[in-house]
Amino acid sequence: MSHPTHPTHHARSRTPAGQGPALAGQRTLDASDWAVVRGSVLALIIEQSDLPFSIGPEPVAWFDTAPMLTQHEHCASIVDWHRTVLAFATQYGLIAPHPQRPHLVRIVTEAQG
Repeated sequence: MSHPTHPTHHARSRTPAGQGPALAGQRTLDASDWAVVRGSVLALIIEQSDLPFSIGPEPVAWFDTAPMLTQHEHCASIVDWHRTVLAFATQYGLIAPHPQRPHLVRIVTEAQG
């Protein structure tokens, strides 16, 4: 089984099967479509953020998304797209921001939900 923070890990998000979100006015996503969207969103965050690390005694993997949101790293349109992806991921419970450092996010698994 893959690591819980890897997008291919089979833990489910808080969205039940068959009740995935509707994207941009589209139909509601079925379970397989939602798995693809979830995996794509998490893969982008994992790929574009700094390597995960832990803060304090808990073994929680935090991803630093600051590099995703700086125009020193990306053009303005990509930064806007990254903001949209992060907002989507937060809205649908795929990631959770750190309580004091909002640029740090953790990937939410079903158990953490």
